[in-house]
Amino acid sequence: MLRVFGGWLFKLLGNGTALAVLLALGGVIYHGWRTGNLQSLVADRDERLNEATAELERWRSLALAYRVRGDKLAALQRSANDAVRQLQLDLDERNKTFQATALQIRQAPPEDDGPVAAVLRQTLESLP
Repeated sequence: MLRVFGGWLFKLLGNGTALAVLLALGGVIYHGWRTGNLQSLVADRDERLNEATAELERWRSLALAYRVRGDKLAALQRSANDAVRQLQLDLDERNKTFQATALQIRQAPPEDDGPVAAVLRQTLESLP
């Protein structure tokens, strides 16, 4: 039956037409094979793109966490610097008061000395 059908088809189409049909069939097969390969390449590329995107998002979240941490540390540093400046101002003010008191004691007349004054004078003179 196949032989009869094939012979009839050959007679119907002729030699040139049969070749064209075979070439067209070969083209369709090649196109299907090549399309499958390209689809496979596109799928691999999409997978790598998804992986790279996930990695990018991971790095972005890590960078954001470090930025937030850096901002907190910068604020803490500013606060510490402000506290140091305030302490330095307080220390300068106390030093002025101390120097004024020490000068007043040193300039006191000798008759203001009492029995404990020698020890007190010695202690005050040893202070910076």
